[in-house]
Amino acid sequence: MGPSGTPLTLTAGYIIGIDDHEPSPNTLVTFVALKVTNTGVPSGVTHWKLEVKFPGRREPLTGRPDLRGQVFRSSKDPSKIVFWWEPEELLFDRVAHPFSGTLIGIVSFDIPNVDKDIVRQLGNTLIVSCQDDKGKVYTVEETTRPDEVPVQN
Repeated sequence: MGPSGTPLTLTAGYIIGIDDHEPSPNTLVTFVALKVTNTGVPSGVTHWKLEVKFPGRREPLTGRPDLRGQVFRSSKDPSKIVFWWEPEELLFDRVAHPFSGTLIGIVSFDIPNVDKDIVRQLGNTLIVSCQDDKGKVYTVEETTRPDEVPVQN
């Protein structure tokens, strides 16, 4: 329980991919389906951050929230759309105001100028963090597994 008395939990699943389109080619785009549960005093959640740790690289890369809609295509057949979302579906604004209970949605981050080969390796660790109204930091961490294939955006 944080200083606000708000037990907040984050549960995530994710997709990681590369955006090859202008104006930002070679941008790492990460979509995280996130469930935010607040079982205590209503509070908002802000200051979102993504860190990606790559095997063999000392420093993690830090992502910025991406507030655009996105379309992700299959890396095997770019004519097939895997999934998409509109900006209003993002979770950032919905949890910025005090709430209690559970909210489910999408958070998206991007990191410009990332080598595609680094993104496609196994064992990359994604860490999403945010803060409640009192400044307590909450995180959720996921590591890519062999059964996951990055998609092309």
